[in-house]
Amino acid sequence: MTATFNCSFNGLIFFSWPSGVDISEVGGSTDGFISVVNGSFQFILVVDDMTPNSFNLTFDIISSDNFGCANPSTDDFSTTYTHNCVFPDNNNCTGAITLGVTVGSTCTPSVFSTTGATNSAGDACGTGYNDLWYDFTAINTTMYLSIYSGPGAFTYVGLYPSCGGTYISCTGVYTGGPPPATYTLNSLSVGTQYKLRVKFLASSTGTDQSICLRAAANLPVELGNFSAKLLPNERKIKLQWMTYSEVNFDKFVIQKKIGENGKWYEIKEISGKSATGSDYEYEDNDIRVSDLYFYRLKLVDLDGSEEFSDEKVVSNVSSSRFKIYPTYSDGNFTLLVPEDQIQQNWKVIITRIDGVSLRSLYENELNHIGAMYKMDLTNLENGTYLINMLGQGINKTEKLVIQK
Repeated sequence: MTATFNCSFNGLIFFSWPSGVDISEVGGSTDGFISVVNGSFQFILVVDDMTPNSFNLTFDIISSDNFGCANPSTDDFSTTYTHNCVFPDNNNCTGAITLGVTVGSTCTPSVFSTTGATNSAGDACGTGYNDLWYDFTAINTTMYLSIYSGPGAFTYVGLYPSCGGTYISCTGVYTGGPPPATYTLNSLSVGTQYKLRVKFLASSTGTDQSICLRAAANLPVELGNFSAKLLPNERKIKLQWMTYSEVNFDKFVIQKKIGENGKWYEIKEISGKSATGSDYEYEDNDIRVSDLYFYRLKLVDLDGSEEFSDEKVVSNVSSSRFKIYPTYSDGNFTLLVPEDQIQQNWKVIITRIDGVSLRSLYENELNHIGAMYKMDLTNLENGTYLINMLGQGINKTEKLVIQK
């Protein structure tokens, strides 16, 4: 929101607002005042969240030289700015919109506008940029959220038991490829209502959410734990999974893609073993091309119907280094860490090229999928920065450029 006072003066502008309104800055200032020298005052108001939808923003202008302001007979005056804010109905958890459930392998998405959406306060699932809230009642222990629109990077989905509760799961799904991207909701209790928070990266303002929720029709196989692990000494990636039951089930198809923007392709078919469940494993020896590998299982029924497992991400970055890419971007970066550094006590220090330290980011503050962590530095100005990662046995510095 932007407003302008049509006057020119030298002096300070002090601003205030009522309690219950959460504003992070006014005109770039977070300390309560702005200095103006021989100029008109234009401000941009950054609103994080607010109650109620309208409020008064009061400015006291302490002017040493007044050139045609609203009250020319005095150096000091006040004015009130009122803004009526319009939020999406599901801007907060209490207004969550109920999603219908489609039974089958596809569903038709509904579009939900993020216009006016505020950033929910951060919790263990991270700050919610342009986040919207939904609820649903589980009809299967496993269900699927299909996402047809996204910011070209990652969309994060938080599953909650209730408003104000601690999240059950919080994972990103890549929405930069052909739609839909699929987020799997596991270990649900049939008949229980859940809350979903769907959020974008900070740079994705204006992207609406096009989503739908579906459940499989009589999924023939009940899949247990699925994992992918790097065997660095053998230059292999080992996939392991198990099933609890396999009824009218045909086969697993292992799919792989190289890098975030790679295309899925099939590398192996494995027939089902037993109606009562079994253990499976497969070793991928072809890991020479890239530092990042994605895997998923396609589950194929005897009648040809199919479903997909969760995606697993494996990094073959060695334990002595890490990788940041791209090195030139608008402020959104991916940090690829060694497998043994996932959810460990490390941090990233951002400094200017002249050595001035700006901020530190700790591992538990960053959204990640496996070894792939997302860093949002869009609040930094254009320029060159140094990124230093410090952890057990790791101390490395990379240079990157922000250009918006």
